[in-house]
Amino acid sequence: MRQLKAFSILATLGLLFIGNLSKTYAQGTYLGLKGGVNFSEFKGAESDVKMTPGAAFGAFIRQESAGNFAVTGEVNYMGKGTEYKDGLLESSTVNYLEIPVLFEFMLPGERIRPRLFAGPYAGFIMGAEDNAEVGGVSVDTEENYSSIDAGAILGAGVNMKVSEENWLLLDVRYGLGMKDITTDDDLDIRNRGFNVNLGFIFPIY
Repeated sequence: MRQLKAFSILATLGLLFIGNLSKTYAQGTYLGLKGGVNFSEFKGAESDVKMTPGAAFGAFIRQESAGNFAVTGEVNYMGKGTEYKDGLLESSTVNYLEIPVLFEFMLPGERIRPRLFAGPYAGFIMGAEDNAEVGGVSVDTEENYSSIDAGAILGAGVNMKVSEENWLLLDVRYGLGMKDITTDDDLDIRNRGFNVNLGFIFPIY
C-alpha cells in the first residue's frame, strides 16, 4: 500500500508536469476519459492458457506539440488474468492500477487523425483471485503476486472530430509485460494481452 500511495503521488506530479508543458511548447492540452475491454493471458504459465476478458477504463492528459507529436499520461484500471484449458482452476484474475506514458505520432487530418503510439507502463496490484472450475469458488490470491508489474505498450488508433474542439478516439493496443508478476521464485509469468478502447477528448488549453 505504501508503494501504491507513493506511485499515485508521483503519477499525479507527472501528469501535472505534462500539463505545464503547454505553457512553452503547446499546440494544445487535452483531458480525456476512456473505457474498453482487455483480453489478457499469463505468458509462461505451466498449464495451457487462453485469453480472458476484463474491464479497462481510465483518464488521461495529452500534450500536443506544434507538429504531429504528442505525449499522453494515463491512469487506468486494468482487469488482467488468464483462463485455463485444463486443471481444477477455471481462471485467474489480477487487477491493477496502471500508469502508462505514451509517445504518439499523429498523421495530419481535418476531421480524422490516425495515430501510432508506444511507451512504458507501471502497474500496481489492486487485488487477485483464482476461480475454481467446479463449484464456482473464488479464493483471494493477492499474496501470490508481485505488487508491481511493468512493461511496454504498442498501439494504433484514430481520433475523430465530433465538434469544433472535441474528439472521439478509438484505439487498439498490445501490452507486453516484461516483469515476473508472481512471488514464486520457480515461476516466471508475465502479463500479455490486447486492449480495445473508446474515449472522448476535450481541450483545457
